[in-house]
Amino acid sequence: MYQGLLILLLLFLPVSASKLYSARLISAHDGDTITVESGAKRYRIRLLGIDTPELDQAPWGARARTSLCTILGSALCDFGNTTIKYEYDVLKHDKYGRELAYVYNSKGEMLNELLLKNGYAVVFILEPNTRYATKLKDAEAYARSRNLAIWQPKSGLDRSPYEFRKRQFKTQRKRASG
Repeated sequence: MYQGLLILLLLFLPVSASKLYSARLISAHDGDTITVESGAKRYRIRLLGIDTPELDQAPWGARARTSLCTILGSALCDFGNTTIKYEYDVLKHDKYGRELAYVYNSKGEMLNELLLKNGYAVVFILEPNTRYATKLKDAEAYARSRNLAIWQPKSGLDRSPYEFRKRQFKTQRKRASG
């Protein structure tokens, strides 16, 4: 009985109960992956709930990275002593060893949500990391309804980042075997 009550309590805890961590921003690799430093440790953080165009998906990959840098306060991706805050969801790491987190700029704005709202990302929810799924889906819907960035009817993204990676992988495999 007590276990059930504890589970119910945990389900209804306010989101603000999540712990925020701080780190110094080192670099932005693309639109959804950054490197940070905390103490003597450097690590990559993959922004949860989103997927941005790959850098090879011209021009949108480079534009997504620039958008991320601008949201972080430096259009040129020169971060100096910029500090970010981040929080985990259920799973903290992906299969590549990256941290999985929701990241906030110095204004307290969630980068994951802003990239979607500005039209530089697509929603990419992987269970069990669903804490902000509704908020992220709403942000993508906002950008789509306004034809922002990758959602432009004629010049927007022609295939999702996932589809792009899948096709690249097939092409690389074909070249390696052929």
